[in-house]
Amino acid sequence: MGANAIKIIEVRPPDIWVDPCQKIKAVAYKISDISSLEREIVWHKARKLKIRDFKGSTENRPFVAATSSTLRAKSWGVPYKKYGMFEVEAVFFCINSYFKNDPDSIATLAHEQVHFDITELYARKLVQRVQEKQISFADLNAKVQPIFDELSNELQQLNDKFDSEVYPDPSQEAKWQEFIKLELEKMAAFENKQLQIKM
Repeated sequence: MGANAIKIIEVRPPDIWVDPCQKIKAVAYKISDISSLEREIVWHKARKLKIRDFKGSTENRPFVAATSSTLRAKSWGVPYKKYGMFEVEAVFFCINSYFKNDPDSIATLAHEQVHFDITELYARKLVQRVQEKQISFADLNAKVQPIFDELSNELQQLNDKFDSEVYPDPSQEAKWQEFIKLELEKMAAFENKQLQIKM
């Protein structure tokens, strides 16, 4: 249809006796600039962060800018084909991220992009780890959570290390940008961040 936004106007819950599917009615829209409506951004190599993506309040905030991003995992079954899907996303939260007026905004934005890229790196690592463990779909939720927690902790530690090295010595920024770029390239096989898992 060429739309890039929908407004849901009616929701009908499933009826196990008549139709087990949830039904919605929606109006489709084509909006020339959707950025003002975005509440979150899923990482994509062609979609770099912009200052306008940072929509959080800057009042009483300690830093020039801050990125709020996390890993999001989901799974769903395709029973008639006897497999399930596991998918991970690196998500940037616009409302929780902020950006103050900054005379060096280009450098600051590049720094915040590295934080988001680190989140993407760990999204790929999560998919890799689940694949290596050969987890069955039935065990997925129970066995993924410890892996998710471990990698989320590593993700935070790497973000902290990045800031602790770059804040006192901004010349380290370029080294970090190159390091994360190379790490993402090493994990290119997991870029689509989806796994098909047998039931």
